[in-house]
Amino acid sequence: MKILKIALLLLFFSSCHIAGQKMVLCNSKTNSVLTISGTSNIAAFSLKQSSAHFLKNNLKLTLKKNGNKLYISENELFIPVKKFTTDLPPVLHDFRKMMQADRYPYLTIKLLYVELPVNLSLHSTISLLAFVNIQIVGKANSYAIPVIAQITDKTISINGNKPINIEDFGLKSSTNIFGLIKVSNWVDIQFNINLEYALID
Repeated sequence: MKILKIALLLLFFSSCHIAGQKMVLCNSKTNSVLTISGTSNIAAFSLKQSSAHFLKNNLKLTLKKNGNKLYISENELFIPVKKFTTDLPPVLHDFRKMMQADRYPYLTIKLLYVELPVNLSLHSTISLLAFVNIQIVGKANSYAIPVIAQITDKTISINGNKPINIEDFGLKSSTNIFGLIKVSNWVDIQFNINLEYALID
């Protein structure tokens, strides 16, 4: 949320029982995507963005564990607002207008830490909580996001979803076509990230 780098922390501490810190090299696969979904009184909609726009490849991360909390370096994502796409051009136009894309070109997600379960293991599916700050149009709010991480010895898949109220950021959804189409203030931020990783000695 790096919210999407969460599981990289898991993978190290689930495979090594060593205190201190470790480095990991990771690459995002092409099927990784961030989605913002919402509803109106007419239909549901979604805006999607490939991770290629906000995740670097050959990224070196430093992982550190403190109790049941994990921290990482490079923990901030800058997501370009204008890179979202949708099959509904009017929705995209209103989304960019609401997000003030020219003034605030990025939606920012900063990972504070990850809360880990007691027992971790490779080749398993793990439920955990990621604590993040999300900043939109210059205003930040903190959230706890449930995350499911599926780990093998070479790959990790991270999936999560968090409903947020855009009014938390001082935003209001628009009403179009003479007030006939009304969009809910609640949207879901969803991520489906697939990574390849290697531990660095």
